[in-house]
Amino acid sequence: MSLTPNTPLMFTLQVAASVCIGLLIGLEREWAHKEAGIRSFAIAALLGTLSWMVSPLLASLQLSSIVVILLLVNVFSMWRHQALEITTSLALTATNVLGIVIGTGNFFLAITSGLVITALLTCKPEFVTVSGRLSVTELRSILLFGFITAILYPLLPHADLGPWYIVNLVMIWLTIVVVSSLNFANYILLRQFGSRGIG
Repeated sequence: MSLTPNTPLMFTLQVAASVCIGLLIGLEREWAHKEAGIRSFAIAALLGTLSWMVSPLLASLQLSSIVVILLLVNVFSMWRHQALEITTSLALTATNVLGIVIGTGNFFLAITSGLVITALLTCKPEFVTVSGRLSVTELRSILLFGFITAILYPLLPHADLGPWYIVNLVMIWLTIVVVSSLNFANYILLRQFGSRGIG
């Protein structure tokens, strides 16, 4: 059965996907003992999907409203000298955006992004530990590597070169990037766990 737009099956799948993404991200926030939990995130995702189905303009208006409300909540918390919920606010906004993406029919982008967001939220302790052990020199090396990588790629010819057309600079560049990234990940694991990190 094909997934034709504007059919009951497509509508059901979009609603189910948006709710599941909201539940997944909300569950992580619930575990982290945040104010906004499972229901808030599920509603935010569903609101994004339904608003897009009604009208793209309505989706933009409700997203803008959510951003303004979250900003006011954080300003009020700061005025009351309470802890800011910046990460949760960003996650809630992103969840609403993913709901809108589901509404456009792009399931893969929304689901993949939802999994990445959940992973980033879940791995906060590991990120804090790793960042605390990185030196300024190492951080500069990471930035330099990323900068060179981003600059070189558009300049490379996307065609096979050489007498027999067997040299592809893009593939060579990609191989170097992958190997360098693996070496850096291995270095981080060694710094983090010693020999146990790779054994």
